[in-house]
Amino acid sequence: MGNPGSLYEIISAAATDGKLPAGFSLPKEQAAQSELRFADGAADGIAMYHMQSPNPNKETAAKVGEAILAASDGLTDKADELFLALGKESRALSLIEILQSWIIEHRQTLSAPNLWNYALHAMRDSGDKECVKFGLSILGVFRTDHNPSVRSVVKTLGLSDEFTLFAVFIMSTWRDRNDEIWDLARKVHGWGRIHAAERLEPATDAIRSWFLTDGVRNDVNHAYSALTCWRKGNAEETLKGSVTPDEFTGIGVILAAMLDDGPAEGITALKNADESILDYLRAAQRMPLTAEDYENIQKLRDCLQDDREPESEIIVRCRELLTSDACRSAVSEAVKTGRCIELAIELGIDCRAQILDILKSDLQSKHWLSRYLMDDPDYRHAVLTLYRQKLPLDELKKAPGASPGPGTGNLTQWIFECLLWQLTEFPLEGQDFIETGLHCDPVRTRNISLQVLEAWVSKTGNPLQNLLPEFHRLLSSLRDAEPDDRVRERMDRLLSGQTASK
Repeated sequence: MGNPGSLYEIISAAATDGKLPAGFSLPKEQAAQSELRFADGAADGIAMYHMQSPNPNKETAAKVGEAILAASDGLTDKADELFLALGKESRALSLIEILQSWIIEHRQTLSAPNLWNYALHAMRDSGDKECVKFGLSILGVFRTDHNPSVRSVVKTLGLSDEFTLFAVFIMSTWRDRNDEIWDLARKVHGWGRIHAAERLEPATDAIRSWFLTDGVRNDVNHAYSALTCWRKGNAEETLKGSVTPDEFTGIGVILAAMLDDGPAEGITALKNADESILDYLRAAQRMPLTAEDYENIQKLRDCLQDDREPESEIIVRCRELLTSDACRSAVSEAVKTGRCIELAIELGIDCRAQILDILKSDLQSKHWLSRYLMDDPDYRHAVLTLYRQKLPLDELKKAPGASPGPGTGNLTQWIFECLLWQLTEFPLEGQDFIETGLHCDPVRTRNISLQVLEAWVSKTGNPLQNLLPEFHRLLSSLRDAEPDDRVRERMDRLLSGQTASK
């Protein structure tokens, strides 16, 4: 493995002012078209939070030992091959304990200098994610606290959400570990922030406040860190004392996330959950609230109202805040930038004209707002016209392929698919989009287009041949060239005259 193209070099080259740019992602390895591609750090994060840690069998343990021995003997190329093969079979995360235990148990016969050098080689030179993690795992058995150059490599790798967890393992052995972990936690925004927050201690008021204001704000799911941030930020006592506006807003985000019956332990872990919620709502009545605050209060009410009487104190306080003139004013201002749409609709604020203006100026990042306009025939016509103007429909038409979806980098295809989904509710409208979708490369796009046709024939009770004879002829011509068996089966059902969606 050489330096050019190494993941470390890619991260180093992309970093500016000590952090990676928004949207940075490591190169994705070639994978079978049916395989999922994970965001950086997602595979390890999902494994940690949702899967039981596997116990490596004796054969895997023997392979770990063989790879370590090759590294210890200075056989770099052989060690590379062995660790690369290991990473294809098992994620490095599942082998850390056995790898480090093996090194410690055999330390008398291993070459520490060779292992040290191999770890740095894997970290700096490898273009394989799992091999970089194996290098970090080997380095974890050494003292690195007083080696500035090695610390720099660890911190650089830690900037990527894919490696933050492994970097934090090493940082946890440093004398200034909390300061370094906090510095890293503020530079990562995905799975890396979740892992760093778990291992960061609220040693100062600044860190404690960060847990409340920013610690929970990750790009994955706030629920993963909500309870951690609540406890480490001392939210319960903060609400009873002097809470800043930023801390108050952050606590609202945390509370809403803890009520999410999702990926991590939440509100049920609090001994006095209702009292804490009431403390938050009491504080809200004396705070200058933002549109985000009102959205958080709306989420709290929506999550809690099914389990409480309409006149319970929590629901009453939520209702008073959400029906206030201050709320209406804040929401009316927020909709101008595409925020608080759900609350605006609840309050009877007509924001359709603002949404259409936003779509016209920034369809790429705000395309999801179109769903708020589709139920109105006039606005639906305007939305479809806008999409025809903004999307290169002719360029989307390609030979049908076997790729499962458009991939993370194909934003235009994602936007197009989001529009297709919406057309299921509106029979016969946007037929040109459906025709385009049937000619797209990704399997999913073709499936969505067929699902729209299925919904149309189901809603109207007419078989496709009667409802849209031109589409019946189109499917007949596309069927034989379709490479995906399941897509072809869906075509056959429509061609046969079925009107009930399967």
